[in-house]
Amino acid sequence: MVNKQKKKKLNKIAVETSEPAVSREVLERAPEVPEDPGEELPEIDYNQPSSSPYEIPIVTITIGNKSYGIPEYYFRKVPRLSNKLSTWDSYITLSDVHEDIGHTIVHFLYSGSYETIISPLDRGVDRIAREYRRSVLVYEAARTYDIFDLEALARRYIEHFGEALSLFDVLRTAKEVFSALPDDESWLPHYIKQKLEQSFLVDKSIFTDDEFFGILGEDRYFSNAIFKMILEIYSTRLQLLESRPAHKSSTNGYPDMGQAGSESPAMKHDDQEYPESYDVPNEAPSEEAPADNYPPDEPYPVEYYPEPEEASPEPPSFGDHSPELVPPEPYPEEYTPKSLAEGSLYPPRPRSVDDYSDEPVPEPCPVEAYAPEPTPCEPYPEECTPEAPAEEPPSPPEENAVRTSTAANLMTNISLYNDWETLSKKEQLKRRKALRKMGLPVPT
Repeated sequence: MVNKQKKKKLNKIAVETSEPAVSREVLERAPEVPEDPGEELPEIDYNQPSSSPYEIPIVTITIGNKSYGIPEYYFRKVPRLSNKLSTWDSYITLSDVHEDIGHTIVHFLYSGSYETIISPLDRGVDRIAREYRRSVLVYEAARTYDIFDLEALARRYIEHFGEALSLFDVLRTAKEVFSALPDDESWLPHYIKQKLEQSFLVDKSIFTDDEFFGILGEDRYFSNAIFKMILEIYSTRLQLLESRPAHKSSTNGYPDMGQAGSESPAMKHDDQEYPESYDVPNEAPSEEAPADNYPPDEPYPVEYYPEPEEASPEPPSFGDHSPELVPPEPYPEEYTPKSLAEGSLYPPRPRSVDDYSDEPVPEPCPVEAYAPEPTPCEPYPEECTPEAPAEEPPSPPEENAVRTSTAANLMTNISLYNDWETLSKKEQLKRRKALRKMGLPVPT
């Protein structure tokens, strides 16, 4: 019994000496351990990497004249960049990346976001144009090293800044990187072709501009690609123009506007079938008296067919009249018929020759105004004889003959006086010349 009690006392002393004494305050602050093992524990909602990315080694990247330090952990996220590392050297030079976008590349490797450095602008360079050029250079670097997320961000900013630039600015910047892109590149050529098409719709002569040709020619690969795009644009334009007369539908599914405009409303009207409510019955014409209560005209008897009367010959017009001209007799221009001098609208009624007996006899033409036609000289006899005296000019015709000839000529050309006052000045001048030529009186 004594031995058992000694053993218990020794065991109690050993336990108390092996475990450190804990104060009562520490025990009160400690969280209580749940007695039920089935109760859920709180989750850990933050990242727990297997190693720290900030540990050495640090990789030094040289881009242009600038060097950047980046932990190898971030550098190895891009396989084509990590392949440049070696086991004994932690320095890498990216000679195919432009110095102006070095910060953008390193910042994306650290944070996964797009960022550029603000710096003073060069002379003659716009802020938007500089950012557009940077986005194009970033796109080239992302395509070269297969940084896909950075490539998507660069495409977004190329389209964003390109809206504010002209076609010439877009082509100048694209020419810097076009030949350096991979052989399977498709997005940038498609983007450039879209800009060419948009500019061509606004200005059809833009491809003949001197500034446009000044951009091409230096890079043969880039120039050939641009000329191929232009030929495709012209070819599409010609196909569109050739398809318009055939009334083909457009590519967007809507009918061609040329077809809709070429069909006249009358053709559409003939093709339409009207509903029954618009049919007009063919009723017999009503025999009732018209609304104005005028008695209808009496119809001709059925058996009576009046023969057409012969139309009286109309006086020939001035243009169709070509009478045989009678040699005019000299007549004073001051003479004007009495009826026409009084302003009558119609020419005098034709009268016989005897009716002119009461009219005043015109004065004979003066001798000085008469120029007889020269007679051919008769050959002189062989014997020389004195020259015969010159014959006197024939006396003017008798007054009765002059009056008879003038009256006959006036009756023949009476149509020249028709509608004299309604004629234009030009037509009156023509008739005056004709009347003077025939020796007839000229109205004033």
